[in-house]
Formats: sequence, structure tokens, C-alpha cells
Amino acid sequence: MDEIFATLQEPEGVEPALAAALDRIEDFLAVQRASGGIDLEAAEALQLSVGLDEECRVLLRERLPEISSNASAGSVLFGLILGISIGEARREEATAPCG
Repeated sequence: MDEIFATLQEPEGVEPALAAALDRIEDFLAVQRASGGIDLEAAEALQLSVGLDEECRVLLRERLPEISSNASAGSVLFGLILGISIGEARREEATAPCG
């Protein structure tokens, strides 16, 4: 198994995209903490900003127990937001005009 991982290379541009995604989430949390805590509407707005609507949340609640009986839906949702944000940042970088 170590041989497989030794041959894998990190795709270029992931680290800056990850940093941008984490910055986005940290900014969200800072604003929410300053307002007294995470507001449900704000959390839903963050989810919607990456395309995760109510149907996606229902699907997650239904399917998550099949994948892992002890996984936290909040943690999985956080991972989805982070992953989608990274993908968006990389796509924006790839389509940005050179200049």
C-alpha cells in the first residue's frame, strides 16, 4: 500500500485552493461568532453558496448511516463544503484570464 501512495502526486494548485476554502470558512465563523453564535439561516446560506440545498441535506441524512454509522453529519457536511469550495477555486483559477 505504501508503494501506491509513494507514486501518487498532489495535483497542482490544491494547496492555494485549500487555503482559500479554509479562509472562506474561517471568515464565515468569525462573523457568526461576532454575532453571538452560528445562526441556522447563515449556515444554510453557506451550504447554498456551494450548491448544497435541502434536497442534498436530506440525501446526506438518508445515506450517511449506510456509509458510516458513527459519522457526524456536520463533519461530513463541512468536508463537502470544503471540497466543493476547493473545486470552485481551482475552476475559477483555470478559467481566469491571464494578464
